[in-house]
Amino acid sequence: MDTKRCKLFLTVVETGSMAGAAAKTGYTPSGIVRAEKALEGDLGFSLLYRNTRGIELTEEGKLVFPQLKELVYQSEKVENLSDKIKGLETGEISVGTYFSTAANWLPPVIRSFQETYRHIRIHLEEGGNRELYTWLGERKIDCAISSYRNFKGDWIPLRRDELIFWLPGGHEKAAAGSIPLADMVEEAYVHTLPGLDTDTEFLFASEDIKIKPRYTFVDNYTTYRMVEAGLGFAVNNRLMAENWNGNVAVVSMDPPHYIELGIAVPSLADASTVTKKFIDYVKEGVAQGL
Repeated sequence: MDTKRCKLFLTVVETGSMAGAAAKTGYTPSGIVRAEKALEGDLGFSLLYRNTRGIELTEEGKLVFPQLKELVYQSEKVENLSDKIKGLETGEISVGTYFSTAANWLPPVIRSFQETYRHIRIHLEEGGNRELYTWLGERKIDCAISSYRNFKGDWIPLRRDELIFWLPGGHEKAAAGSIPLADMVEEAYVHTLPGLDTDTEFLFASEDIKIKPRYTFVDNYTTYRMVEAGLGFAVNNRLMAENWNGNVAVVSMDPPHYIELGIAVPSLADASTVTKKFIDYVKEGVAQGL
C-alpha cells in the first residue's frame, strides 16, 4: 500500500477538504482527489463522502483510519532509520508549540538547526495545552513545547516561567512590586483561549479562585492590546510579551507562581533521529539564553 496516499488521505481528514489538504501539502486539488481514489481502489471500499458540512469519513473509513495513521507513523520511522543508516540528513518533523515559545524561542533555534540540516522540513502547529497533548496522542506532532501536564510519554524540562499580571499602564496598581491574585478578582478580566486548559485556568482552579471574564479572545496579542486600551487585566506567562513594548505594566503575583516549560514526546527512545536532533537544538538554545 502506498503510504504517501495514506498520508494525503489523513491530511484531507485533518483539514476537512480536498482544497485544504492541497494547500497544506503543495499538491493540486485534483492530485489529492486522484490519490484518495487510488487509495480507495487499493482498499476496495469508499473512505469519504460529502454532505452539507463538507467531507466526512464513511463507516469503513472510521474503522481503518486509526490503522492508516499507525501505518504512516511506522513508515516514517522506517524512513528516518533508513536515512540514518545511509548517513543522510533528510526528513521532516512536526512540532507543537505554545504561542510564546513559537515567537520567542523557536526562530533562533530553527535558524541554527537549518544551517546544519537544511534539507529537513519543519512544520509548526501552535496551540494551547489541551490541543498540544491531544495532537501528541494522535501522533499529529512528533513533540510539543509546552507547560507540563500529566501524560503518557517522556518530559524534558527546559525552564521555569513566571505567571504575571498584565495591567493597563495607568492602572493604580501598575507600579506595585507584586499583587495577591485574590486582590484582582473583582476587576474586569480579559481571558485568552477559554476552555483549553491554559496555565491561567490551571492557576485559578488550583487556587480555588472563581473569576468571570469580561472579555474572551483566542489571540494573546489581542488580549495584550485590550489591556493596553484599559479594558481590564490579564494573566499570562512572562515569556509571552518579552518582546512587546506597549503601554502595559507587567506585575508579579504575591506569592509568585511559576510554570515549567519543556518538551513532551510520546517516547524519546522511539523518536526519530530528526526529532532527537531538533530536541537537542532546543535544549541547547534555551540553556544558552537563545
